[in-house]
Amino acid sequence: MEDIQPIVDNFNVYVNSFKGKITKALLDYQDDTFDRDFVEFNVDVSKVELNLTQYIDRNFQNIVNIEDSLRLLRKFKSILHRENLQAGLEQKFPYLFQQYSRLIAKIEEEYQKKRLNPPIVRNLPIVSGSITWSRHLFHRASTPMEQFPRYLLRTSDSNKKTAK
Repeated sequence: MEDIQPIVDNFNVYVNSFKGKITKALLDYQDDTFDRDFVEFNVDVSKVELNLTQYIDRNFQNIVNIEDSLRLLRKFKSILHRENLQAGLEQKFPYLFQQYSRLIAKIEEEYQKKRLNPPIVRNLPIVSGSITWSRHLFHRASTPMEQFPRYLLRTSDSNKKTAK
Protein backbone atom coordinates (compact mmCIF):
# COMPACT_ATOMS: atom_id res chain seq x y z
CA MET A 1 0.00 0.00 0.00
CA GLU A 2 2.94 2.30 -0.64
CA ASP A 3 2.47 5.45 -2.70
CA ILE A 4 -1.30 5.46 -2.19
CA GLN A 5 -1.24 8.53 0.04
CA PRO A 6 -1.34 11.06 -2.86
CA ILE A 7 -4.52 9.38 -4.14
CA VAL A 8 -6.09 9.52 -0.68
CA ASP A 9 -5.05 13.16 -0.27
CA ASN A 10 -6.52 13.98 -3.66
CA PHE A 11 -9.82 12.37 -2.67
CA ASN A 12 -9.88 14.28 0.63
CA VAL A 13 -9.34 17.55 -1.24
CA TYR A 14 -12.33 16.76 -3.49
CA VAL A 15 -14.52 15.82 -0.52
CA ASN A 16 -13.60 18.94 1.46
CA SER A 17 -14.15 21.11 -1.60
CA PHE A 18 -17.60 19.58 -2.10
CA LYS A 19 -18.48 19.98 1.57
CA GLY A 20 -17.49 23.64 1.38
CA LYS A 21 -19.90 24.22 -1.50
CA ILE A 22 -22.93 22.77 0.29
CA THR A 23 -25.29 25.47 1.43
CA LYS A 24 -28.45 25.38 3.47
CA ALA A 25 -30.57 25.78 0.34
CA LEU A 26 -30.31 22.11 -0.63
CA LEU A 27 -34.06 21.66 -0.78
CA ASP A 28 -34.63 24.72 -2.95
CA TYR A 29 -35.72 23.12 -6.22
CA GLN A 30 -35.21 26.38 -8.14
CA ASP A 31 -31.51 26.56 -7.22
CA ASP A 32 -29.49 24.07 -9.25
CA THR A 33 -26.04 24.87 -7.83
CA PHE A 34 -26.02 21.71 -5.74
CA ASP A 35 -26.74 19.60 -8.84
CA ARG A 36 -23.83 21.17 -10.71
CA ASP A 37 -21.53 20.77 -7.71
CA PHE A 38 -22.57 17.15 -7.30
CA VAL A 39 -21.87 16.39 -10.97
CA GLU A 40 -18.47 18.06 -10.62
CA PHE A 41 -17.78 15.98 -7.50
CA ASN A 42 -18.69 12.77 -9.36
CA VAL A 43 -16.27 13.70 -12.14
CA ASP A 44 -13.56 14.26 -9.54
CA VAL A 45 -14.33 10.91 -7.91
CA SER A 46 -14.08 9.17 -11.27
CA LYS A 47 -10.59 10.71 -11.66
CA VAL A 48 -9.64 9.27 -8.27
CA GLU A 49 -11.03 5.87 -9.33
CA LEU A 50 -8.94 5.99 -12.48
CA ASN A 51 -5.82 6.81 -10.45
CA LEU A 52 -6.64 4.01 -8.03
CA THR A 53 -7.15 1.53 -10.86
CA GLN A 54 -3.79 2.48 -12.35
CA TYR A 55 -2.18 2.10 -8.92
CA ILE A 56 -3.67 -1.38 -8.50
CA ASP A 57 -2.57 -2.40 -12.00
CA ARG A 58 0.98 -1.25 -11.27
CA ASN A 59 1.03 -3.36 -8.10
CA PHE A 60 0.05 -6.49 -10.00
CA GLN A 61 2.35 -6.03 -12.99
CA ASN A 62 5.41 -7.46 -11.27
CA ILE A 63 4.35 -10.39 -9.15
CA VAL A 64 7.20 -11.61 -7.01
CA ASN A 65 5.26 -13.64 -4.47
CA ILE A 66 1.80 -15.02 -5.22
CA GLU A 67 0.85 -15.22 -1.55
CA ASP A 68 1.63 -11.53 -1.05
CA SER A 69 -0.29 -10.63 -4.19
CA LEU A 70 -3.33 -12.60 -3.04
CA ARG A 71 -3.13 -10.94 0.37
CA LEU A 72 -2.96 -7.51 -1.28
CA LEU A 73 -5.90 -8.38 -3.52
CA ARG A 74 -8.01 -9.44 -0.52
CA LYS A 75 -7.06 -6.21 1.25
CA PHE A 76 -8.17 -4.15 -1.76
CA LYS A 77 -11.41 -6.14 -2.00
CA SER A 78 -12.23 -5.42 1.62
CA ILE A 79 -11.53 -1.69 1.24
CA LEU A 80 -12.99 -0.90 -2.18
CA HIS A 81 -16.73 -1.26 -2.58
CA ARG A 82 -17.52 0.45 -5.87
CA GLU A 83 -18.70 -1.98 -8.53
CA ASN A 84 -16.21 -1.07 -11.26
CA LEU A 85 -13.28 -1.33 -8.83
CA GLN A 86 -14.54 -4.69 -7.55
CA ALA A 87 -14.86 -5.93 -11.15
CA GLY A 88 -11.29 -4.85 -11.86
CA LEU A 89 -10.10 -6.72 -8.80
CA GLU A 90 -11.99 -9.86 -9.83
CA GLN A 91 -10.11 -9.78 -13.13
CA LYS A 92 -6.83 -10.09 -11.25
CA PHE A 93 -7.63 -13.59 -9.93
CA PRO A 94 -7.28 -15.42 -13.27
CA TYR A 95 -3.99 -13.62 -13.88
CA LEU A 96 -2.71 -14.67 -10.45
CA PHE A 97 -3.97 -18.20 -11.09
CA GLN A 98 -1.97 -18.28 -14.30
CA GLN A 99 1.13 -17.16 -12.38
CA TYR A 100 0.38 -19.86 -9.82
CA SER A 101 0.27 -22.52 -12.53
CA ARG A 102 3.76 -21.40 -13.59
CA LEU A 103 4.92 -21.71 -9.99
CA ILE A 104 3.53 -25.26 -9.83
CA ALA A 105 5.41 -26.12 -13.03
CA LYS A 106 8.66 -24.78 -11.51
CA ILE A 107 8.10 -26.75 -8.32
CA GLU A 108 7.42 -29.90 -10.33
CA GLU A 109 10.57 -29.34 -12.38
CA GLU A 110 12.63 -28.81 -9.22
CA TYR A 111 11.19 -31.97 -7.71
CA GLN A 112 11.95 -34.03 -10.81
CA LYS A 113 15.55 -32.75 -10.90
CA LYS A 114 16.36 -33.27 -7.24
CA ARG A 115 14.11 -36.10 -6.11
CA LEU A 116 16.86 -38.73 -6.17
CA ASN A 117 19.37 -36.48 -4.41
CA PRO A 118 17.39 -33.79 -2.54
CA PRO A 119 19.11 -30.87 -0.82
CA ILE A 120 19.25 -31.68 2.88
CA VAL A 121 19.44 -29.24 5.75
CA ARG A 122 22.65 -29.46 7.70
CA ASN A 123 22.76 -31.96 10.59
CA LEU A 124 19.69 -33.92 9.42
CA PRO A 125 19.74 -37.57 8.47
CA ILE A 126 19.07 -38.37 4.81
CA VAL A 127 15.51 -39.63 5.28
CA SER A 128 14.30 -36.82 7.53
CA GLY A 129 16.11 -34.26 5.33
CA SER A 130 14.36 -35.63 2.27
CA ILE A 131 11.00 -35.49 4.05
CA THR A 132 11.68 -31.89 5.16
CA TRP A 133 12.57 -30.91 1.60
CA SER A 134 9.45 -32.51 0.14
CA ARG A 135 7.25 -30.89 2.80
CA HIS A 136 8.78 -27.53 1.93
CA LEU A 137 7.88 -28.05 -1.74
CA PHE A 138 4.37 -29.12 -0.74
CA HIS A 139 3.97 -26.02 1.42
CA ARG A 140 5.13 -23.75 -1.43
CA ALA A 141 2.54 -25.33 -3.71
CA SER A 142 -0.42 -25.65 -1.35
CA THR A 143 -0.40 -22.37 0.59
CA PRO A 144 -1.41 -20.11 -2.32
CA MET A 145 -4.04 -22.64 -3.43
CA GLU A 146 -5.89 -22.21 -0.15
CA GLN A 147 -6.16 -18.46 -0.70
CA PHE A 148 -7.79 -18.55 -4.14
CA PRO A 149 -11.59 -18.24 -4.26
CA ARG A 150 -13.29 -21.62 -4.63
CA TYR A 151 -15.32 -20.59 -7.70
CA LEU A 152 -12.07 -20.01 -9.59
CA LEU A 153 -10.83 -23.51 -8.85
CA ARG A 154 -13.98 -25.07 -10.36
CA THR A 155 -13.75 -23.38 -13.77
CA SER A 156 -12.86 -25.34 -16.89
CA ASP A 157 -9.73 -23.24 -17.52
CA SER A 158 -8.22 -24.28 -14.19
CA ASN A 159 -8.89 -27.95 -14.92
CA LYS A 160 -7.16 -28.00 -18.32
CA LYS A 161 -3.78 -28.81 -16.82
CA THR A 162 -5.14 -31.68 -14.74
CA ALA A 163 -6.96 -33.27 -17.67
CA LYS A 164 -3.78 -33.59 -19.76
